[in-house]
Amino acid sequence: MPKIYFDLMKSDKGFNYRWVQPPQITYLVSTIDENGNNNTTPVTLGTCVGVNSLANPGESNYYYTFSVGSMDVPDIPARHAFHNLEQIPECVISYPGSNLMEPIWVTGLPLPAGINEIEVARLTPLASRIVKPTGVKECPINMEARVKSSCSVGDHYKLYICQILSVSVDEKLIGQDLENPLHYGVLAIDPLFEVAIVPKENLPPRLYFGKIDHQDLIRTPDDIGSSKKWVGNFEDWIENEFERGKINQQEKDQIFRLHQKWQENPDPVGNKDVKFDLTQYLKMLVWDRR
Repeated sequence: MPKIYFDLMKSDKGFNYRWVQPPQITYLVSTIDENGNNNTTPVTLGTCVGVNSLANPGESNYYYTFSVGSMDVPDIPARHAFHNLEQIPECVISYPGSNLMEPIWVTGLPLPAGINEIEVARLTPLASRIVKPTGVKECPINMEARVKSSCSVGDHYKLYICQILSVSVDEKLIGQDLENPLHYGVLAIDPLFEVAIVPKENLPPRLYFGKIDHQDLIRTPDDIGSSKKWVGNFEDWIENEFERGKINQQEKDQIFRLHQKWQENPDPVGNKDVKFDLTQYLKMLVWDRR
């Protein structure tokens, strides 16, 4: 299939930014200013980005990132969340279900700074236990977070990396999650995904939302990869494929020898024959021996 190349270092004219930004889950970020005024805004640029499996007791495992507008651009002022986070680097990240579609629209309106979107959207504040901003009671999941670091992104965005300090989840959801073999988590609330911002006929651009079909989820095959965990490590994977009977002892030993040689010298030119042979074995394993 022919490709159309866009050199974005020169110009993005004619380029649809949705080739870069796919549908992303919609959530609310609540912040507070120095005077105690709460702000809640819908955000889609960000998600959970890290899990510290070696966290010490009393230290959170989870990290979340999102970006908000930090400078005025034509027709779009800097987000109140930016100004608030610069004053008090704490927030509550809330996942709304699809039943909160209309309140989400309201929180995205250009309300004056200091006016509480939660109140205007006819939602209910949820008192936090660790941070100063409030969450949203109607949202089934609320995460209290503290900014760990931030940096400018492009000409009018600020990126925040936050540590999740605590999470509150509706009790009913916890029970459903324990009973569900897939443990949907956030998916169980029927979350909304921002899909597009486009005009319709002679009308101005508006947000379009979409949902995931719970009945159309596909499991990664069990006849490939590590049998212990996903993703596992290379040695476990090869050993498991040997146990499945996909490769014999000689092939397994040869794969491990090639792997060792490649680890010792990962030079694609000087060690090209080893790289080629190892690649061919792995291609055979995942495609021809299933």
